[in-house]
Amino acid sequence: MRDDVRPKDAVGDSVRHWYDEHGWQRDAGTGLYNDTATFSGAGTGSAGAALYEAQSYRDLNGGFGTGRLFLDAASGPIAHAEYVPWSAGYKHRVCIDLSIVALREARARVGAHGIFINGDLTALPLRDGSIDGGVSAYTIQHIDSRQQLAALRELVRVLAPGGSFCIITGIEPPLRRWAFTLLRPLLRKHTYKHKQRVEALYYHAQTPAWWRSTLQGLGVQGELHTLRMLRMNEYKLLFGDSIRPVHWLRRIERACPRLTLALAESAVVLVTKGDRHVGAPREQVPAQD
Repeated sequence: MRDDVRPKDAVGDSVRHWYDEHGWQRDAGTGLYNDTATFSGAGTGSAGAALYEAQSYRDLNGGFGTGRLFLDAASGPIAHAEYVPWSAGYKHRVCIDLSIVALREARARVGAHGIFINGDLTALPLRDGSIDGGVSAYTIQHIDSRQQLAALRELVRVLAPGGSFCIITGIEPPLRRWAFTLLRPLLRKHTYKHKQRVEALYYHAQTPAWWRSTLQGLGVQGELHTLRMLRMNEYKLLFGDSIRPVHWLRRIERACPRLTLALAESAVVLVTKGDRHVGAPREQVPAQD
């Protein structure tokens, strides 16, 4: 994935085109979405990598609270079955995405539970405080680096007082960047599928320090911890198809979520917005297609 500087209006268009024309199309060999076949554990062909990834998502179950509206910000097609239960405690899952292709696929996945809106995270078409909780999975990293703060402001704006929002994101701790440089020659044999396509997808992950500073500046409570230490190709390089390491890897990541952040490839950022004002009226988001 290429981290570069482009005009602000070009990045969103390039990401949308990447997903419409490639990412959310099906891989001919596996039947998976191309994005899933490229980046996920299932796409590596390693049972261990697939289990490692799936278990990290299952471990988030029960942590999303309850309410009326659950925002899935840049939902994509809800590509992993493990994503579906996250909105179980809510009446509706509001799926917003730049990609019409993604929203059609998401509708097929969640049906009447979903509200589907074609929209941009930097200008969410939702009322202030209208969302009770939600998730944004692997989205901020694909927004122009100059607009990532604007996207976070929007997520905070639409979140109800007392609500929590979970951001899953790629992350770039300095220690991991150093370790990756050493491993690069070995990883060449375990690189992503569709490598040329991957390099065309805009990507700019932030450091843990950036996240902490930014959340503090937004005046919200923020918790930052490890989702996974290893990328899927790294797992396959180190452990092949074995599922045995999954148990102890997840045990370490759960037991030491902040300590392992120094080597994490992806993180969970939990944002909590103040206290709910008892009895305060809330405007509701309209259902849109």
